Order: sequence, then structure tokens, then C-alpha cells
Amino acid sequence: MLCGDAVKDSDTLTIMLKDVTIGQAIKIVLVAKRLQARIIEENKIIVFPDNEAYRQKYGEYELWPAKSDANK
Repeated sequence: MLCGDAVKDSDTLTIMLKDVTIGQAIKIVLVAKRLQARIIEENKIIVFPDNEAYRQKYGEYELWPAKSDANK
């Protein structure tokens, strides 16, 4: 997973999770930290702040996790 500088320098997050999958936990963290992730190559995901500039920059790449997975 690749993270831009804006993500690397962000504050920490402490959460307690029970009975969730790894995928669900990652989704929770992305939402809580206002981040998005996109698949940029096979086995490579980039994480970035969820704002219009970054969404445009990485808009050509597939959203990860897919919105259809949001409730899983």
C-alpha cells in the first residue's frame, strides 16, 4: 500500500474493533481518517486524502474498496 505525504503525516487513530474482517477494519479507518484508496496496479493500492484534487488525480483508477462492498 502506498501513502502520499499528506497521509503519512496525519495524526494517529485508536479504535477498538470486534468481530470485523480485515477489509471491514480498513474501510472503517479510511472513513474515519477521511481517506480514499485506489488500485493503481496489481497488488498496489495508493491511499490519499479524500478531496476533489486527489479524486481527480487518481480518478482513472479503480476505487478500493469498491463502493458496492461498503456494507460488508
